[in-house]
Amino acid sequence: MVIKVIKTEKDLEDLKLKELFSQEFLNGNPRVKFEKFENVLLFKLVVSMDKVFIVLMNKGQVIYRSFGFDIENYISKDINETIFKVFQDIGSNELDELRNELTKVEELVFSEMEKMKFNREVIKKLYNFKKVVDNLSRYYFLQEDLIEDYIVDKRVLFQVRRIRTALEKLSQSVNTLISVYLEMIGTISNDIMKFLTVIATIFIPLTFLAGVYGMNFEHFPELKWKYSYFFFWLFTIVFIVSSIIYFKKRHWI
Repeated sequence: MVIKVIKTEKDLEDLKLKELFSQEFLNGNPRVKFEKFENVLLFKLVVSMDKVFIVLMNKGQVIYRSFGFDIENYISKDINETIFKVFQDIGSNELDELRNELTKVEELVFSEMEKMKFNREVIKKLYNFKKVVDNLSRYYFLQEDLIEDYIVDKRVLFQVRRIRTALEKLSQSVNTLISVYLEMIGTISNDIMKFLTVIATIFIPLTFLAGVYGMNFEHFPELKWKYSYFFFWLFTIVFIVSSIIYFKKRHWI
């Protein structure tokens, strides 16, 4: 079996592949794909969002092309062994990096929760991380079926399935973090509304009194009483203090 590695467009031109295949060798976007034309098989597999590799089998030769890493470090005579090594090494490392990133995001979330402060960057970071994990999990789900159908070595399938399961768990952890953070935001909003309600409950009656005695009626008997001003402030202080005591007993403040 002849093994070749494509590194440049010139290498690709020398092979004189059909346009159907040559276009895939130029495209490093994360995408799971399988093409079959006559006796030619092409696999495009995703290890991570920035690491993709292509395997093409044609008339006793195997052609590799990688994006984001050097596949020559993993090539062996057995194609199954090559694919297994890539997922075992690079796939597992990428998974560990995602776990470390999740740990950092968790620390950031709980740090903001201790401050009881809403931070847009935190929620943005959570959703961006979830997007990466969910997209990668979807790619692994697609290539799991592909590998199960066309690659004999069960170790490759096991490795891909293991990474996909771990990615799903990461996604669930991110969903939990998002829920906890949104609940914290809801708690902050409720506390603010509770505080504003208490303030309004205290000052609305006083505003009502100020509105009544601020009207330009000609006869206001209370205004001629010499203790009316003192009584108003006494009533105001007693009302505010008693309201605060009542709210504290009900644990509203």
